[in-house]
Amino acid sequence: MPSLSMSVDSQQIERAWLDPNRIWSIGPGVAWQGLSGSVSVRTGASVDDSDLYGETHYSDIQFQLYGKKLGFDSFFQSYEGYFLRDLPAGCERGQACSLRRELEIEHAGLVAYYVLDPRWSMRAAFSPPDRQMHSAGSWFLSAGFNLLAIDNDGALVEGLSPPIDSSRLFMASVAPGYGYTWVREKWFIASAFYLGGGPVYASYSTAEDNTDSVSGWELALKAGFKLGAGYRGDTWQAGIHALADSPYVQIEGVELQWVAQTVEIYTGRRF
Repeated sequence: MPSLSMSVDSQQIERAWLDPNRIWSIGPGVAWQGLSGSVSVRTGASVDDSDLYGETHYSDIQFQLYGKKLGFDSFFQSYEGYFLRDLPAGCERGQACSLRRELEIEHAGLVAYYVLDPRWSMRAAFSPPDRQMHSAGSWFLSAGFNLLAIDNDGALVEGLSPPIDSSRLFMASVAPGYGYTWVREKWFIASAFYLGGGPVYASYSTAEDNTDSVSGWELALKAGFKLGAGYRGDTWQAGIHALADSPYVQIEGVELQWVAQTVEIYTGRRF
């Protein structure tokens, strides 16, 4: 299940999370020799509680490629239609104040990893059908690029100053991290975390005059994780894989954070 959420914070408002009305979806996926990919598309058919949470139209394409030392995550996400996770005073679920039907967020990114200790395999941890034979861990380095486009009909959150309604962000980052895989016979649990930052070039417009302003270069933070668990047998395998990538940037006193994430459940047979 893929997702793309965003939070907005400033001195004038409390932190507000904007979430898509997503549901569990099934899309095609493939894994072969360390290359894996998945596609999830939703066109806006009715879902449970759409009157309360609105409808989300989205497409989400993700691919991963892992070798012995090098690994890559790539993704393109396009979401339209959001709701406020926590409601402000006087606002009820389903009212216009709780929905951002016109909010569209597009996010593209690439993250590369380099593993320092060959005893730990990122490929075996997060890409079937490879498996790690013994428990091990390693430090790794990651470098990434993120492009984010935000467009809304009106301020992202009521009371926000400046009342940003759209923004374009171009970010490059470097982040060290650590990964570990625990193995017991043919069962495993794997995790990897990274934290770093880098420069971001930002522009935005406001609901007041709808003219573009350039914030210029800012310093952004970035964090992410990967989790995996399952069974890798000689013939059959099954498991779960989750990942999240979350940059954070401040523009003219407004703090923006977005979280690109996905959860995948897989099963397969070795040939």
